[in-house]
Amino acid sequence: MRGGERFGSFGLATPPARHAIPADHAVALLKSGAAKPGSLLGYGNGRSYGDTCQNQAGSVVDMRPLNRVRAFNAGTGVLEADAGVLLRDIISHA
Repeated sequence: MRGGERFGSFGLATPPARHAIPADHAVALLKSGAAKPGSLLGYGNGRSYGDTCQNQAGSVVDMRPLNRVRAFNAGTGVLEADAGVLLRDIISHA
């Protein structure tokens, strides 16, 4: 993970450079009670139009490595996936 990476989107707003923390570090903060309310903001792939990842109150959590499709039921259409799964990966299971 690069320091000072910009976690933006296709929108017009340019967020400040932020340092992201890995998801496992965020989980440890949550389990220990050290994460204050509003201090963690998950970041996916930055492909949401007009939606930039800005968290002045805390840390950005890089969810991109959590990219597994865990289960898919073709009969019901229910898909269970990690937060970092790309739409193309979901479509490939359809």
